[in-house]
Amino acid sequence: MTNFPNTNESTVIEVNADEATSSVEMYEALQRLFGNADFNLVIEQGYFKDQPADLAAMVGNPSFDTPEARQNIFDSLQAIGNLHQYFIGLKYKAETMHKLLTQAEEERAANFAEDTGFPAEDV
Repeated sequence: MTNFPNTNESTVIEVNADEATSSVEMYEALQRLFGNADFNLVIEQGYFKDQPADLAAMVGNPSFDTPEARQNIFDSLQAIGNLHQYFIGLKYKAETMHKLLTQAEEERAANFAEDTGFPAEDV
């Protein structure tokens, strides 16, 4: 996040809250995808499990015993790993952002209570 001149703290916090909320929403969407049987069949089973096994079998096949073929196999395995890492990163970022949002809301409620003498839920 960039801190621009002439922005106040609440604007910066709001931008951060929007970014955090977006990260949480993105991960929730990913969780819905993983709850879908077709997605699990194609991505989880097919791409993350079956495809790497097929690529590994290709390494031992003499038809694929060229530098170019081996590089293509390696690139495919790397792409699978990259997508898997992307999903893991979404989860980690969403968990972190969810914690930050919760902490910010707790701090906001405490500040409100301190400033007004009323608990935030009374408003």
